[in-house]
Amino acid sequence: MLVRKNADSGPIAEELRALGIPVEIVGLSGLLDIPEVADMVACATILISPQNTTAALRLLCGPHCNLGIADLQALYKRSRTLAARVTTPEDTTEQPTLFDIPADDPDATNPTNPLEHLKHIIDDATSTVPEAAVGLGDALGDLGEPEAYSPEGYRRLSELSAELRHLRTRSLMQPLPDLFADIERVLGIRTEVLARENPQADGAAGTVHLDRFHEEVAQFSTIPGSTLASLLDYFRLARTHDRGLAPGEVRVKGDCVQILTVHKAKGLEWKVVAVLHADNVTYADTTTPGQQLKVPTWLSDVTQIPSTLRGDAQEQEGDMVGSPVLDVSEVEDRKQFEVAMNEHKAAFKEAAIEEASRLFYVALTRAEKPCASRRRKATTRGVRPSRIPCWICCVSGSQILWSSGGMRAMPMLS
Repeated sequence: MLVRKNADSGPIAEELRALGIPVEIVGLSGLLDIPEVADMVACATILISPQNTTAALRLLCGPHCNLGIADLQALYKRSRTLAARVTTPEDTTEQPTLFDIPADDPDATNPTNPLEHLKHIIDDATSTVPEAAVGLGDALGDLGEPEAYSPEGYRRLSELSAELRHLRTRSLMQPLPDLFADIERVLGIRTEVLARENPQADGAAGTVHLDRFHEEVAQFSTIPGSTLASLLDYFRLARTHDRGLAPGEVRVKGDCVQILTVHKAKGLEWKVVAVLHADNVTYADTTTPGQQLKVPTWLSDVTQIPSTLRGDAQEQEGDMVGSPVLDVSEVEDRKQFEVAMNEHKAAFKEAAIEEASRLFYVALTRAEKPCASRRRKATTRGVRPSRIPCWICCVSGSQILWSSGGMRAMPMLS
C-alpha cells in the first residue's frame, strides 16, 4: 500500500491488524533510529562523552550488555561516589553572596564598582555541581568493589569496560570509517544483525542499514578537518532537521502487507499495489473546478530560501529540472515587479503540479500487474478524484481496463 505521507500509515496499519492481516510499516524511522545504528552511535558518543547518560544506557540495557536493574543502580551509585571525589576543598568552601557583604563595605554601595555587585549576583545565582560532569560512562572506567554487583553483572560490566578502553586507546585516533568499523567488530553488531533473521529470507533487511551508515560516515570523513565530535553533532542535527537520515534500501516482502510512502517505493516492485488517497488534495492539480493550490515560496514564507541560494536553481528558463528563479532584469517599476513576483509564484505552482504527476506515475508503476487506486472518502468539501492526466491500469482476470482522460475512484482489490 502506497501513501503520500507517513502520518497516514499508522491508522491504516491499525485497521489491517484488526482484521488479522500481518502489516509492516516501512521507513517510519530514520537511519539513526535503526537499533544497530543507534548502538554504534551510542558507543562512539561514550568514547568522547562518558557523562552522556542516554548513550550509556543504550549500551548497558541493549543486547550487547543487557544489564539488570540492580546492577544498573549499583553502577549509578558508583558514579555518584566518583562525583563526590571530584569535589575539592576549594569547591566546598562557601563563597560569600551578595547578602553576606557587610553594609558598611564601601564596595557594596559604591556605584562606580558595579562589576563586584554583578560578580556576587552571578556567584549566588549559578550552581557549580561537580556531579553534572560525571556519568555512567565514567563509572564504567572505574567499577569499584565487585561485591557491589552481581557476579554476572560485574562480568558483563568488566567486559564492556575493557572494550571501551580498547577503542579509546587503539581506535579513537584512527580515521572515522576505521573507527566505526572497529566499533562494529568489537561490539559484534554485524553478527547480532545476521543472527536476528536469515539474511536470505524473503524481505530480510540484513545489513543494508549498517552498510548505509558506513556510507554516511565515509562521506562525512571526506570533509577537511572532520572529527568524531563534529560527526556526532551532524547526527544530532540530522535527527532534528532531516528525520534521522535516509535508511537503507527497502526489501520487498511477500508474506505481509507493506505500507510505505511513494518516495520510498521508487525502484521497487510488488505483485499487487494499492495507491491510497488518490484525490485532488493529496495529489494536487489545477484542472479540478474550484481547486486552489497553495505552494509556499520564499516571497511569502520566511522559512523558505530562494533557489539561487539553495543550489537547485534552474540553469536557464524552461528547464524541467530545478526550482524557478525570479527574473527582475527587465523590471523598471513597481507594477512590473508585482507581475514578476506573481509569475514566479505561478512557476512554483506549476513545478509542484509536475512533481505530483511524476510521483503519482511512480506509484502506479510499482505493480507487476494488478494496481488499484482509491481516493479518500468524500467527507471533506472539495475532495474529488484527482484529474492528473496519466494512465491507470486495473487488471481484472485477463481483462485490462485503461483510462487516460482522468482518474476514477476504483474499488480495492480483495
